[in-house]
Amino acid sequence: MAKRHKRNRKKRANNEGSIFFNKQLDRWVGSVTVGYRDDGKQKRQYVYGRSQAEVNEKLSKLKYEYQAGLYVAPDKLTVGEWIARYLETYVKPNVRLKTYTAYEDMAKKHIIPELGKVNLQKLQTSQLQEFYNRKREKGRLDGTGGLSSRAIHMMHRVISGALKQALKEGKVQRDISGAVKLPPLKYKEMQPLTAEQAGRFLEAAKEHRLYPAFELELGTGLRRGELLALRWQDVDLQKGTVTVRRSLLRVRVGEKKTELRFSEPKTEKGKRTIPIPKRVVSILAAYRKQVIEDALKLGQKFKEDWLLFSVPFNRPIDPDNFGKQYVRLLKKAGIPHRAFHNLRHTVATILLERGEHPKIVQELLGHARVGITLDVYSHVDGEIMQRAASKLDEALSEAEESAKRAKGEG
Repeated sequence: MAKRHKRNRKKRANNEGSIFFNKQLDRWVGSVTVGYRDDGKQKRQYVYGRSQAEVNEKLSKLKYEYQAGLYVAPDKLTVGEWIARYLETYVKPNVRLKTYTAYEDMAKKHIIPELGKVNLQKLQTSQLQEFYNRKREKGRLDGTGGLSSRAIHMMHRVISGALKQALKEGKVQRDISGAVKLPPLKYKEMQPLTAEQAGRFLEAAKEHRLYPAFELELGTGLRRGELLALRWQDVDLQKGTVTVRRSLLRVRVGEKKTELRFSEPKTEKGKRTIPIPKRVVSILAAYRKQVIEDALKLGQKFKEDWLLFSVPFNRPIDPDNFGKQYVRLLKKAGIPHRAFHNLRHTVATILLERGEHPKIVQELLGHARVGITLDVYSHVDGEIMQRAASKLDEALSEAEESAKRAKGEG
């Protein structure tokens, strides 16, 4: 072997260009021009191998990639470094703070600890698939099992978004995330109240100071943050409408510190004007009158930009505290525990079960697409399909009877 190397070291192989044997590395080395620097000097990329043939093959591949516009310069940038940069630069300015915080937490707690040290250009589809599989099986940080399909999909949004941006900037040759297989996206099982339970809940809430808020919730299906961010200027009692312009959120502003903030809806569909049931309009009108009277007793002049529901001095109600009041009223009404968002699901379910078109429910709830409404409330599909079959049966029967009558008359 040594003699062969010695013989080949005398001169470069014919037609191989800049290929030579490096004695110190004990390897064959090749280089090719892959562009030019700002000062006009050539950029050279080097490849290494145990034989001339291996190096020549690598050089041929490099030349093809460069000529085809597929060449990506080697970079030591890691997955962790790029995801952190991607979130800060491209995601943070374009999403709600709460959404950014959720993505950042997901990256810090799950993605970066396992994939962070991998070179961005060397990340393989198989590595990403195995990562998702592990997280699905035993990804919970407390060791109690796997993460939900929604958590896996959130991770994928972060990783896929980062890789797509890296591809646009020429940091990777391709986006390997598109080839992975994700678990089917499953929504948590809904636990809406029945119409009878909703009535019992409202009856239990009648003497509570936030009774108008619960009436408005069950009359509109607003998100909790949307409900608590409403101002009097957002409510038109004459027209019987409420306009959603923002939401109240508790967001992390430091490693351990959080604070309440108002934020605009994340989609244009989130900004919407929706009707209020007449009975709720009457309740809000009486409530407004009481608010004005209470303000006068304190020597204050009522203002339209005051929050609809607040704690003293027009301060927002903490969503968690509001949720606790809701739980107490559930217990008072003798209704099994339900998370607050199930009031929103109650509104949608009752409407769909009573024949309302899903598109109308979508607009009411502020979903970006009607497909989301149909996915979330798929548990109502059976009843909708049965109702559709009954309508079709009725229509065809009427048509048949009409045809028979026409034949008899003829």
